[in-house]
Amino acid sequence: MLKEAALAAILVASPALAQAPRCVSGESVTRFGEWFSPGVSLDAGQRRQNDVVPALRGAAAPVAVRLQLAVSTPAGADWKLVLRDPQLRVLAIVESRDFAPGAVRQQWTGRLEAAQVSAELLGDVRGARIGFAAGMALPSGAKDVNVYSISGAAPNWRDLYEAGTATVQRQQGESVGMMVSGAVAFPPSGPPAKATWCCSGAMLTADIYITNWHCGGTDSLPDAAHWTSEICANTVLDLGWDEGNRARRQYACTAVLHRSKTLDYALLRVSPVTGPGAATGRANPVVISAVLPADDSIFIVHHAQCLTKKVSAQGCSIDNRAFPGWTSTSGASEISYTCDTEPGASGAPVFDAAGRMIALHHLGHQKRAGGPDCPVDAVNKGIGMASILADLAASRPDLLAELPPR
Repeated sequence: MLKEAALAAILVASPALAQAPRCVSGESVTRFGEWFSPGVSLDAGQRRQNDVVPALRGAAAPVAVRLQLAVSTPAGADWKLVLRDPQLRVLAIVESRDFAPGAVRQQWTGRLEAAQVSAELLGDVRGARIGFAAGMALPSGAKDVNVYSISGAAPNWRDLYEAGTATVQRQQGESVGMMVSGAVAFPPSGPPAKATWCCSGAMLTADIYITNWHCGGTDSLPDAAHWTSEICANTVLDLGWDEGNRARRQYACTAVLHRSKTLDYALLRVSPVTGPGAATGRANPVVISAVLPADDSIFIVHHAQCLTKKVSAQGCSIDNRAFPGWTSTSGASEISYTCDTEPGASGAPVFDAAGRMIALHHLGHQKRAGGPDCPVDAVNKGIGMASILADLAASRPDLLAELPPR
């Protein structure tokens, strides 16, 4: 996790980096879950711990947890860490071979489907020590967030596997995943606190994930503290965050390949998590198009309110094909549309009727005027893939070459 001293140095050295964008809307990262400190460890003298998750004070009851393991293991060790739910069902098995020997190695598990976890250390544990450095308790969704970016009294979206067509379920839906991350956050008042949040995103290749730049931190963090290596290490994305789906298909962020505040996008290198829910096979990527559809018909697959996959399709169309970007230097890099979204949908792919990704959703309705160039509106916005591809061609042609033909 992001170290307080390092973040304080960023705040002192780079005050100008926290400048607000041209337009500020209600759409941002959505607070999701609660940090906790287990304060327990296992070794040869203490092989079992029944209750790893302490009593929590959060308003939303957790349905799952993530655990950050801090492992010190000698060369040649051969141990297994078994994590179980209260009914003693196996949630995960982590082995010594998952960690390089020597210094303490920290690594997050994927999402463990239980509110409480027990841990047992088996095998040759001489010289090994497995600590539980931190944890995230995750609820079923962030349903208490404010309603910002819908056109009616209730959201006009449906569960993907209830309302989506078979083609969308098998292709576009399979490429979308919910991202959960966390860091030390600095609220407007009060002491720093650890925060967790969610966003949406999509697989551009089997190991490159695209989401928003602003999904790399909370509103209280300056620009330089977005998408640090610590935040990448705290990030997990789940392509299987669907209603009733037990196959989570989870990935960890291994590197931040490229980020742009101007166009509000970030590319992450990802790999399957250690333990439960690891991806089987290669992820299905989206098909990218730099050309907007002639008939304006679009749809969005997203994780609004940190809920399971939703699809916004009914009454969903492009409103403006050349919408001003969110900063004064980004030009007419966006499109606006009438699809319903909410916080948590940030980073979701916008598809044309043929199922090609044409934009990256990032902003909701503008509730307050931000000056003459930023009037109040009731449309949602996404960065056109044409602008993102042009930016990659100019700044990272090596990454552009990794993407499939367009």
